[in-house]
Amino acid sequence: MTGPTRPGPGGSGAGAGGATDPLKPTTELRPPPFREAVAGDLAAMARAKGARWPSVGGAADILTLPGTWAVLLFRVTAALHFAGLRPLSRLCAFANLVLFGCELHGGAVVGPGLVMPHPVGVAFASGVVMGRDVTMLRQIGIGGSGNPRRPGHPTIGDRVWLLDSCKVFGPITIGDDSIVGPNAIVLDDVPPDVMVFGPRRATETRPLAELGLGPYEEGPAASRRPPGHRAEDRPRTATTRDHDRPPVAASGNGTSVSGNGRR
Repeated sequence: MTGPTRPGPGGSGAGAGGATDPLKPTTELRPPPFREAVAGDLAAMARAKGARWPSVGGAADILTLPGTWAVLLFRVTAALHFAGLRPLSRLCAFANLVLFGCELHGGAVVGPGLVMPHPVGVAFASGVVMGRDVTMLRQIGIGGSGNPRRPGHPTIGDRVWLLDSCKVFGPITIGDDSIVGPNAIVLDDVPPDVMVFGPRRATETRPLAELGLGPYEEGPAASRRPPGHRAEDRPRTATTRDHDRPPVAASGNGTSVSGNGRR
């Protein structure tokens, strides 16, 4: 996973003469530089919406989307948080909640390329770490599990999709290029390149290639897909409408019942 950075030897964890202060750990993650993060966010939103970038028309397109402004306001919130201006950071987070309906804590470390097309209901806590090019849809919750025996927050890999109403809790890792399905509640690690789904504790996973969501190309290259994943190999399910069903005779009363009523 790339995106978040760690302080170097001369950063906040080094004292005089290069000695390490035990009260300031050198492994603290920090967000990417503000300009790099914003440039990555705008480019990723343009790709998601199919807008030309960089261009005036593309900028006009994505800057009329509420998700773009929610992400930009989060970047300001995070910059103020890590600069030590916590009251101003909380005010920006509160503005994001009032304007766009999302609770994005400035203490989260998120790599460039964050995309939130529909920000309403999205919430993540301080301590959450995300890689590059993460896409989040509506009504998503990411944070701690509330279990004092298992403290910590999730780490989301690069190019992960978090679909509608999914929840990710606890000190777990979501692998790169994975998809968390709608309404999934994830409490355990998810390996890379899989889709996890389930309305309760999501323990069922399937490889993206098996679902036809892997890095396979359409057109002539589609013939390289594994057997059973090409369109012509997929079984077709025949459906019978009610009015096409033959009448069924009812015994004893001389009536017959068909799929669309009683005769």
